[in-house]
Amino acid sequence: MRRFRSLRGLILGALWVLGSALGTAQGAPRVELVPRVPAIPSLPGARNELRLHWKGDLASGPQRGVLSLTSGLGVLSVPGGAEGPRVEVELDPGVPLAVAYRYTGPDLKGKPLREEVDLTLPEGSVRTGFDVGMALEVQKVSPVPGARVSPGLPVPLRVEVVDRFHPGANLPAWIAAQQGFLELRLEGQSLDPEPSGLRTTGTQRCSVRERSGRFELVPQAGVPAFLAPHRGRVRIQVQGALILGNARSPLAGGIQELTVEGEPPAGVLLWMAGRIPPGEGEAPSRSLAAVAQAAAFWPADPRGAGKALAPILTGEGADPGGALLRNAAELLEAAPPGEETNLRLLQGVLTGARGGPWGLVRVDRGGLKALRLLDTQGAPYGGPKVALPRETLVGLRAGQRLVLRLSGNGGAPVTLTKILPEGVRSKTYPAGTWEKAVTVYGDRLAAPAP
Repeated sequence: MRRFRSLRGLILGALWVLGSALGTAQGAPRVELVPRVPAIPSLPGARNELRLHWKGDLASGPQRGVLSLTSGLGVLSVPGGAEGPRVEVELDPGVPLAVAYRYTGPDLKGKPLREEVDLTLPEGSVRTGFDVGMALEVQKVSPVPGARVSPGLPVPLRVEVVDRFHPGANLPAWIAAQQGFLELRLEGQSLDPEPSGLRTTGTQRCSVRERSGRFELVPQAGVPAFLAPHRGRVRIQVQGALILGNARSPLAGGIQELTVEGEPPAGVLLWMAGRIPPGEGEAPSRSLAAVAQAAAFWPADPRGAGKALAPILTGEGADPGGALLRNAAELLEAAPPGEETNLRLLQGVLTGARGGPWGLVRVDRGGLKALRLLDTQGAPYGGPKVALPRETLVGLRAGQRLVLRLSGNGGAPVTLTKILPEGVRSKTYPAGTWEKAVTVYGDRLAAPAP
């Protein structure tokens, strides 16, 4: 009886294997056909990619097949080959093939279209599909967590978006596949004590980033923000569009009302706000975006705040080092470097400044009789420098060397401080009537020598 059952099991197993082989030969080819993303926007030029992988035996050689669309609203492109709604493909065993898809139909305003793709091979056929049509909309507008909503200070905003047709969509990957961009436009109005306009960051190009299961718009520079001149209620309106070439699909907007309260900022935040130029136009909007991003980092990440500020502190002129020193002088006055957070803010500025990274040398002139700045050849130093009432600031790039020729007046000690992105070193010389030649290295975190 046991032998009969064993024999019966072997026969059934053999029949199952034979049936599987026949099924593969008749209608289930050993090939994968997968779209890169499950949905694309219904804009002319929207892209997807179909990835084919035949798992045949290496000895069997290539096989030919036909890839075709059912909608008639798209075009397939084989690398180095044909283009159209129906194309021939050649699959080598074990070698993936990517076929490009481009949508050529109208912008669909209603439900998404299901684009079906068929692959027909001698050993059978396989079908896959993806949606054509997305409905992007602003889901939420709110201040960045921890941001101060105060008069006179940019308020950084977080703008969250969702695809209404595909709420669980991986938007960063789906939108990146389009090689386009999202445009965000911010408009604001002060409601109290009477309606008036607000300064905002205006129009910005954005990508999409995932954060804790939500998707937010991230501008190429800075953050979306508004600036309220006084306390009271404000209304923020967010609009936008997904742009592919000359085609654009509107982003359903969102409106948020906020209350601006508290006192105007002081100290470092006031200094940040002072970096925003007056008037309207592109430059004030860029500065507003950068200062708002710095305010969002401050004080939890002062180094990040400094790096966000750096581009507007060095400007776009021919002398980024000079602009850096002038702003560093103001920063040192607003934020004394003895406090760790202020020092890290300055290090962030040095890291992100144009033409850098930079180093900064501070020379306390209270005990000095004379100070000369030279390069290593003994010629006058040609780098950026600024003389303040009680100290001299000198900027040097990584890899540069600076020679300081000092003489003491006998009245007070002299302190040299080198600030680099990676740290700070100081050296104090006692009061006296001495003379010294001190070499400062811009790429070494070591105390000035000797």
